[in-house]
Amino acid sequence: MKAALLLHTILLAAAFWPTSKASAELPFQPGDRFAYSLHWSLIKVGEAVLEFDQAPLEPGGEDYLYVLLTVETSGIADKLFKVRDKIESWVDMDTGRPVFYKKKQREGKTKETLSFTLIGTKWWHPTSGMERNVTQSSSMKEPMTHSL
Repeated sequence: MKAALLLHTILLAAAFWPTSKASAELPFQPGDRFAYSLHWSLIKVGEAVLEFDQAPLEPGGEDYLYVLLTVETSGIADKLFKVRDKIESWVDMDTGRPVFYKKKQREGKTKETLSFTLIGTKWWHPTSGMERNVTQSSSMKEPMTHSL
């Protein structure tokens, strides 16, 4: 589970890392895939997969770097604390900034789906109307948190 948390943190850090148009060379490219076997001591408890592709947000729309992180428990871990997480982000390949973020969290009894859209310099949550300014100084020091 620590590996899943680490991957989630890396994905979010990369998505919110401040960049300028001149420095938008992304460290990952479409087609990259990282698969991690999750263990608790010597017992395999699941798998995490981080994938990168090129995809539009809407059919026929502009292509973005599509980032997908899936985390699933297996075996005995499923019986104790079932995890089925899916985190998606679409990143502007010119600027390196995310334009849309979606998280489908299924952990134990917790079931939550969230999505945020970047409009100008604000993240917007369509269901709650919650907004948050995005600035270079706050994007890494103060991660976006929520409670719905």
